[in-house]
Amino acid sequence: MEGSESGAVEQRYGYGGAPVAASSAALAVAAASESEPNDTKSNATGISRAETVEGSLSGAEVDWYAFDAADGETVTVTYETTASSGVSSVALYDAEENFRDQIYASAPSTVELSDSTTEGTNFVQVLNVENGEGDYTIRVDPAGENDSTTPTPTSTPTPTATETPSPTPTPTPTPTPDEQSSYGDGPWTIPGRIEAEDYDTGGPGVAYEDTTEENEGGEYRDGQVDIEETGDDGGGYNIGWTRTGEWTEYTVDAESGTYDVNLRVGSNGGEGRIEVLLGGESLGTIDVPDTGSWQNYETVTISDISIESADEEILRVEAVNNSYTLNWIEFVDVSSTPTPTPTETSTPTPTPTVTLVDDDSYGEQTYGEYGYGGVESSSS
Repeated sequence: MEGSESGAVEQRYGYGGAPVAASSAALAVAAASESEPNDTKSNATGISRAETVEGSLSGAEVDWYAFDAADGETVTVTYETTASSGVSSVALYDAEENFRDQIYASAPSTVELSDSTTEGTNFVQVLNVENGEGDYTIRVDPAGENDSTTPTPTSTPTPTATETPSPTPTPTPTPTPDEQSSYGDGPWTIPGRIEAEDYDTGGPGVAYEDTTEENEGGEYRDGQVDIEETGDDGGGYNIGWTRTGEWTEYTVDAESGTYDVNLRVGSNGGEGRIEVLLGGESLGTIDVPDTGSWQNYETVTISDISIESADEEILRVEAVNNSYTLNWIEFVDVSSTPTPTPTETSTPTPTPTVTLVDDDSYGEQTYGEYGYGGVESSSS
């Protein structure tokens, strides 16, 4: 570093804010390139303000960087990817490890994000979203103080002639928002499966909320929701590039019952979280596990949800925390089958038992012997 004597010891802060000692020569090396491994917050590479750090992404890689900041300070993170193609992203987390903001970069390009920090060690995450392998640079500056970019000179404006006053224009009526309605073969039924990409029509703020201005995947439908071809069993499409606060809605007809709500998800990092709502009421929130890549899918379940019968109700799937891919949502009826009431059987009337009694009280009787015709015969 300029201005430091050779071998001088400077103080810097690592993960958790604990001071560590390092020589100025070592700090210069750390500022020049990332220190592998740095795939978790606990082994994040330290980054000093206004110093550019070089890094590289390969495969399904995540790189973490740590820097100290004051509470409420606004910083700008500048990220430049020199990869030939693909998509990567950079995200900011505060000292309490809460997600602050994220921006995607289609290679090659340079992007910036600005947000406030909390006191202590804050974090920057660089993520290979899809085929974004390659080299990059990253730096953290106080907002508006990135001196790495030479400003474009501003030309002296040509004096503007005084204009003739224009007549007051007629006010334009406020447009009526697009009406929300089901897409394709909807309304969708509960129980049943709903493809994530078949969200309602009506546009942003009505049928969905998405932070990008266009469909990042470029597949299936126009609009801002990011859709791509899925690698899941059965093919089709999935929603991806999700960010905190984004949501999609679906018009459904529901039957009363108890349901398991299954969601088919993928994640390269396992930090996603999804909330499912029906008619504005939360059915539950569930974490998305690390499935190894965006196109490796697992089914997660919100169990034993009681739903009342309703026609044309609104189902919402919302990203509480990014990122994940979503293929479909499925409602499985797990209501128990009622046990039939047995038919009452009448008890039959017992049949009386007749007992024959041998009664000797009549004494011994003798009878004469009679022949044919009733004539008493004589005995010899």
